[in-house]
Amino acid sequence: MTGMRGAVSNIELVAADPAETGFERTWRLIFDVAPSSDEPADVKAWLRTRSGRRLTETWTAQIFAERAT
Repeated sequence: MTGMRGAVSNIELVAADPAETGFERTWRLIFDVAPSSDEPADVKAWLRTRSGRRLTETWTAQIFAERAT
């Protein structure tokens, strides 16, 4: 997992409940992102085996800071 223009913390990879997802062997990635400026934080994530072989596509998102109203 990588993050630019922000801090990524509290990263967890947990097995999802098959009763909830309808699939066996499903994983859920949970994390916190704190953008470091008014610019959005760019976050990328993917799953790899312990030996480094990529298992999934790359998930990409922009996370915007919350603005006070």
